[in-house]
Amino acid sequence: MLNRLRRSLLIGIGFVGVFGTLPANAMTAIPHFAVSTLLLPNGVLMSTQPGSPMQAKWKDIEVSLHLPGVPPQYPYDQSVVGNHSQIIHQSFINTPNGKAWFALNERTPPAASESTKVTYEYWVAIERTSMTTGYNVDYCIKATVVGNLRKAKQEVLQLVGNWIVPSNANQLTSYIEAPSMAQPGRSVWVYGWLKSSSKKPAPMNIELYREKEPNSGQIYNSILQSSGIYSKSISIPTQLPYGDYQLLVYDAAGVNHPVLQKEIYIAPIDNTQKPPKKIPNLNIWADPPLVGTRIFVDGWVPKGIHQITLQMVQNKLDRQYNLAVQKNGYFKTMMLLPDKMKYGETIFIIRGNRQQMILRKLVTVDKSQKS
Repeated sequence: MLNRLRRSLLIGIGFVGVFGTLPANAMTAIPHFAVSTLLLPNGVLMSTQPGSPMQAKWKDIEVSLHLPGVPPQYPYDQSVVGNHSQIIHQSFINTPNGKAWFALNERTPPAASESTKVTYEYWVAIERTSMTTGYNVDYCIKATVVGNLRKAKQEVLQLVGNWIVPSNANQLTSYIEAPSMAQPGRSVWVYGWLKSSSKKPAPMNIELYREKEPNSGQIYNSILQSSGIYSKSISIPTQLPYGDYQLLVYDAAGVNHPVLQKEIYIAPIDNTQKPPKKIPNLNIWADPPLVGTRIFVDGWVPKGIHQITLQMVQNKLDRQYNLAVQKNGYFKTMMLLPDKMKYGETIFIIRGNRQQMILRKLVTVDKSQKS
């Protein structure tokens, strides 16, 4: 097998000036490269930032993050997996971060180890450009199989959805990551990276906020690590009204305005696809719907209807949305209430395949403070 050469990366000092072979289990974290994070379903937040966890066990796999530097256009099987390896299968998959290399690797121990035990690894790799070094960076997930091989593959593909890879390797960019929807009474993980000048952990706050709602403005205390990483499991209050909210991040300096924000929608999302006793029906999961915010809408129509038109009418405003309907009659969408809407009564109409009216519902829209 060809000798796989990679440019070594060392924690805290970046690229060294010579080529060298990087051990297959090397843990590399480069502070001046943009940070990659991976949130495991058990709540463990992994990161390529120094001082953060870069290895953890979940179900049938031992998961680790890697950051090898490679010459441009260098084959993944020669740049990522290392020596004593044989690629069993490789392909490209689509991920939220773009196209990624996905491979199953068989690893044999070095001859000096006097062991014949073979291990299997799943690798996911995405290459990013580093203009400051002339070499590219492969952001990698390595998943060593410690249980069922077939289950391990599905577990790795599940993890890819919680993996954040920067668009390039040159700049550190502050960000917040959280689910786009959450259910009252449940907990969600909020995490990310924030530029920090502190040399030690410092307190910070995360706020769940909705204008004009007396039960919003929930404050959650967290810790900003010296590496810039933060994470917090926040519990969504049970009695919180449904609707569009914001997660606001305040840095450790205690400034009065947020430095990061992300929209999150609060609704009973686990219960929406249970057929009601009466069909057709239309649910608007906002209490109340606010002008200038998003609303989550779903409902049911009789089976056999494959597409509907959802019409929103208020005075001269007439918005129409064409929605696909599932085989069981269920439909859903997220829609924005325009800023130019007036607060008051608004008509929502569902029309069928031939534009016949299936349902008409009168909804009171309120005026948010920002509209």
